[in-house]
This record gives sequence, C-alpha cells and structure tokens, in this order.
Amino acid sequence: MKQLKNYTLAFLPKLFSAGVSRFFLSFAVFALVSLHSLNILPINFITNLENRLYDFRLTATWKNEWDKKVVIADVDEKSIRELGRWPWHRNTIADLVNKLFDEHEIRVLGFDMVFAEKDDLSANTMIDDLLNYPEFQTESIKQKLDAKRAEWETDLQLAESMIARDLVMGIVFKKPPLSDGENAENNILPFPLLTEKQIENIDLPFYSPVGYTANIEELQTAALTAAFFDYPREEEVLRKVPMVQKYKGNIYPSLSLEVSRIYVGAPSLQFNFIDSPAKTKTEELLLSINIGKYNIPVDETVSSYVPYKGYQGVFRYLPIADILMGRLADDDKVLLKDSIVLVGTSAPGLLDLRATPFDESYIGVEVHANMISGILEQRIKKVPSYVTIAEVLQLLIISTFLLLLLPRVSPVSIVLVLFMTVSLAVSLNAYLWQFENIVFPIASSLVLIGLASFIHILYDYFIESRNRRRLSGFFGQYVPPELVEEMDGNSAELSLAGENKNMSVLFSDVRSFTTISEGLDPESLTQLMNDFLTPITKIIHQNRGTIDKYMGDAVMAFWGAPVTDEEHAQHSIDAAFEMIAAMDSISADFRSRGLPEIKVGVGVNSGEMNVGNMGSEFRMAYTVLGDAVNLGSRLEGLTKAYGVDIIVGQETVELARSTCYRELDKVKVKGKLKPVTIFEPIPPEQAELKSVIKELDQYHIALRFYLKREWDQAESLFARLASKQNKRIYDIYLERICHNREFDPGPDWDGSFTHTTK
Repeated sequence: MKQLKNYTLAFLPKLFSAGVSRFFLSFAVFALVSLHSLNILPINFITNLENRLYDFRLTATWKNEWDKKVVIADVDEKSIRELGRWPWHRNTIADLVNKLFDEHEIRVLGFDMVFAEKDDLSANTMIDDLLNYPEFQTESIKQKLDAKRAEWETDLQLAESMIARDLVMGIVFKKPPLSDGENAENNILPFPLLTEKQIENIDLPFYSPVGYTANIEELQTAALTAAFFDYPREEEVLRKVPMVQKYKGNIYPSLSLEVSRIYVGAPSLQFNFIDSPAKTKTEELLLSINIGKYNIPVDETVSSYVPYKGYQGVFRYLPIADILMGRLADDDKVLLKDSIVLVGTSAPGLLDLRATPFDESYIGVEVHANMISGILEQRIKKVPSYVTIAEVLQLLIISTFLLLLLPRVSPVSIVLVLFMTVSLAVSLNAYLWQFENIVFPIASSLVLIGLASFIHILYDYFIESRNRRRLSGFFGQYVPPELVEEMDGNSAELSLAGENKNMSVLFSDVRSFTTISEGLDPESLTQLMNDFLTPITKIIHQNRGTIDKYMGDAVMAFWGAPVTDEEHAQHSIDAAFEMIAAMDSISADFRSRGLPEIKVGVGVNSGEMNVGNMGSEFRMAYTVLGDAVNLGSRLEGLTKAYGVDIIVGQETVELARSTCYRELDKVKVKGKLKPVTIFEPIPPEQAELKSVIKELDQYHIALRFYLKREWDQAESLFARLASKQNKRIYDIYLERICHNREFDPGPDWDGSFTHTTK
C-alpha cells in the first residue's frame, strides 16, 4: 500500500504537467465513456457501434463447418406441394415421429411449432358433423361411427406416437401487454424445469411473460416435455436468446436448452454464482448455468449469445416429404441415427424468419440448431463478471497514455500514436474473442480514443478561461437556476470543500414501488419515473432546495447549501407539503393514462451536517453527510408504519415554529440508542379548522396520559378519537396500552418505542 501511495504521488505531477484543463477534459471523456460501460449512462451510439463490431467479429471468424449432430426436418415448399397445405393433419405428423424414432433411430426430437388447436379433421369433429344428418341418426349407424372414432382420431394418433420418446414440444410465451380480449393462457403447460420453491433464493431479472399458448392437453400429456421457442428479446438483430423464462414463479426452458438437456441424459439445471455470503443470489453474482457437465455462459437475464456456425445452411435440411416417402439418401440415413432432429419450416409463406448478424432473413429453426450445437460443443461466447471492471481499467489506461503522450508529440506523430493505440486495443480484443471465447467490449475504447484525440487537438487552438462561472455552472446541476444567478449576482466565493453547517435534509420515497415496477414494462416504468420526478424536482427547486441525488424511486434534497438559507427548515417543510399535494394531480394524470397511482412518504430532519464535494478521483458528488442526514432517511421509512405522509424531527420543529404539528411518538430508530421525538406537520389549510384543532388537543391529552402510564384515561381518549376518525396512530397506541397492561414496561420506561427496521 505504501509503494502504491508513493507511486501515485510521483505520477500525479506528470499528469498535471500536461495542463490542468487538459487533464480535466481527458477525465471528462473517460468518465463519460466509463458511465456508459458501467450502464449508468447508456449511450446509444456506443451501444449500436458495439453491436455492429460484434457482428463483424462473428462474420469475420466463422467456420462454415457442417454440424452432424443436429438435423432439421423441414416443412419446405416441396413438402407442402406433395403433402398438401400447411398445417398438415396430425396423422401425418404422427407418421413422421414414428419414422424418425423407429426407422431412423434418432435420439431427440424437438418441435419449433405449437399444436394449440385440435385437428380440424379429428374424429370427434367429423362424426359430430355426420350425426347432424337424419340418415345417420339410427342406432346401428351411431354405434359404427363411435367405433371409428379412435381410428379416425388424428390427435390421438399423434399423442400415441409421442409416448415414451425423447420428444420436446413447442410452446409460445406472450410478451406484455395482452391484446384486448386475448386469453392469457391457452391449453396446458408442461411441468416446469424448476419450481418456485427451488429458486426462492435466486433474485434475477428473468424474462417474465404474461401468458402462453401451449399444446392441446392430449398431446402435452403424452409428450415428455415442452419448451418455448419464441424470442422475447426486443433487439432488431438476434444476437442473444434467453435460456429460460419465469412464469408464475416457475422456470421453463428454451427449446434449445431442453433439447440439449434431454440429449445429454436430462440432468437438472443449476445456476452458477460467484461465491458470496449473501443469502440471496442476484444478477451481480450470476456466472452461468449448467446441465450436467455442460456449462452455458449467460448474462443477468439468463440469456446467451447465439453461437452461429456461419451463414444459413450449415445444418442439414431434410424435406419431410422425403422422410415420409422413404426417399432419403444413404448418407442422410446415417446422419439421422442418434441425432437431434428439429421440426421447423423454411417455406417463405410461413414467415419463420429472423434478422441475425449473418442474414436479415435467417430461418428461425436454424437459430435453435446453432444454440444446441453451441451448447454441446461448449463454444458459446462468455462475458465474465469482471469484464466491466476490466473495460473501465482499459479505458483508464488508454486515457492516461494519451494524456501523457499526445501533448508531447508533433502533429505528424499523433497519427502514429493513434494507430498504435487502436492496434493494441483491437489486437487484445481479437485475442480474447478467438482464443479465450470472451466477448470483450471494443466500441467504448475506440470512441474514447477518437474523442480524447479530438479534445487534445482542439485544446491546442482553444483554451477555456477558468473563473467563478465554472463553479456556478457546477452547482447548476444541483440547485435551481435562480440560486445560481443569486450566487453570480452576489459575487460569492463558493467552495466545494467540506464544511459543517446547520441544514435541513428531505428524503422522499415511492411506496410499494417494487409492486408497481413488476406490473410495468421497462419503457412504461421509465416514463412513469420521469413524469414523477420532474414535478417533484420543480417543487424542491421552487422552495430553494438542492437536489442531492435520485435513488431509483427515491429523492434526496437538502436546504442551506451551497447558499446559506436561514429558513431552511421551513422551506423544507413547505416543499414536503407541496410534494404530497402534487400527488393528487400526478395520480389523476397516471390514472387517465392507465398507469398505477403512486403514494410517497417524506422524512425531514434538521441539524448539523457536513456538506461538500465528496467521492473519489473517478467520481465526485456534492452531498451531505452526518447523523442528522441518517435520521432524516429513517424518518421517511417510518411514515408507512404510522400511516402518515410526512414525519419531521424535533430540531426541524424548533426551527419552523409557524407550522402546526402532531407529536407522533418518541422512538429509537435502527442504529440509535437515544430516543428522538418525531412529529407530523399539519398542512396550513387543515391547521386552521376548529375540528382539527380540537382533535389535536384531545390527542395530545391522551398522549400525556399514556406517557404517565395512566392507561385507562389514555385508552378512553384514544378509543373516542378512533371512533371518529380512522387514523393508524390511534390504533398504535390502543395496541400498546393493551400490551403494557399485560407486560409492565418497568420503572425505566421512558415512553419510547424501538424500531428494528429502517
């Protein structure tokens, strides 16, 4: 550690010798690209470039080798001409199944299709139609027709052909939202690969459909299992496919995963995580999945890169008509023995086409074939958990290299430096791709090299002046524009260094946000949060507050810095009142757009805090720290427990005397031994009502009786209040009185209640 410290101290002057402004410009480029790499600030241009470069690497290194393990039984144009229009009757499919298993001795059969409806020529349908005619309604004819039911029942024939065979049916999961009047569930699902109980400690962002279309019951119960063959990913070009999806808590496999699993002996599915003491396994810890000895690299959504072997046609397509009519060549018969067969379609009219890195019209069944082949040959590209950190480290090395070298070389030499840097980055990336089977991002490094070079060249011609507007511009991202103007107008000398000040802090959080987010797709959830945070931010700014940070659905703000505010407590409470009032109009707007209503809880606390620009050399933030800040966060967490919208601390009450309050409780919050008194501020329009004033007086009298252990008087008053208004606080004290009667709190009881949760 000491050596690292000495090295850092010796290294920093070299960086700054290149020019302080140049250093910060280089850091800005590094930070921008790093934020994209860390997925904090995704940049579409870099994402699209990365996809194009992935496609280039894939098509530049493909090996056009025939795969002999996977064969496609093809519903092609030739077969449709000979066997009739699609869909064929189930007895034809039954003949195909029997021939493949009995005559050609295949190992596993998978269907890239779903049989969601009964055959339109099934026996029951035909016989029921005939029995509508009078001449067929005699008893003897009815008996003969009933005897023929089993013989003509094509669905039954197909079901019988599936029994005791390694056969995987197809199902389709439905992405949200469902169409108006659309049934969520059609037919029956197979038994899941993993049940909800088996994955109760696994918290991953699985693809979660809202419904399914499966096979009719006769077929599904006869078949070994079924798996989904749809592609729920929303990318235009199919580079990744999910290995599993989660429906109603259970895990169901993809067609490629299930066919591979059955082929290797049907071992159970295992999730591989980084060793961690955490009880719940999350996306940050996920490495891969296993079926037996076969390892499948996956991302956080349990999706894998499709290991395309090449352009379309690297798998053998056998027309189904040729299979049924015994016209296969001897080589094809040999190929089928012990193979995996996928039943799919290449007929253009059936529209089973996908855009892939190799072709915009790639036959869908061959995607499954590539996936199965990649699983069995263990050649699926992986993105190890350390890739993101390694990518940021590479960006840092490139930025430092360019910062040290570019200012010291001639314009002609700059081209050589850039060529050398690009060559090293590309060579390392190619090595990892080709020999380590790792997909390491390259677009971010190329963009950084381009941007950093442009900045360095431009810097030689334009040098920005550094003055106080740089500082006010910095604060512009935290505080409202009028405060920035006030800082400029007063010629204030402001510092980013930490200092202790008496301030107020506010925490606001959306209640039941997890439940709300689970019911929305990512786009709707993003829009909902934007439409919520925008008016909330406006309210904070209008009350002279400073935004500290957004934490998902939560907002943190403070008053009293960077501009001193003598009325910081009152301004923070005013902002809290306006935020709660704004929820009515926001929720009404959400209801009109079919979005869920939202409720927020707000905690406000005042006291001495440390404020300043804090962080690391890679990222800084203007923020507040201290016990008073922590207590403000705890107060927000208590709003739901007490059934109120806002809770404030005692010091806030003392600083904002013009507001009316209800003393809620004396509590010991998690992490604190000393009790604090908490209050509910009453909105000004309510505080003037006689009924509210009377109710508050009676409440505080009841509270004094409670604190004096006069249980009967306190219970009588609280019960009377509870009979008039349904408030959670009355029920809380009635419950505590019953408890204290039964269990004496003891002589040291100070009336406080200990909360064990945040």
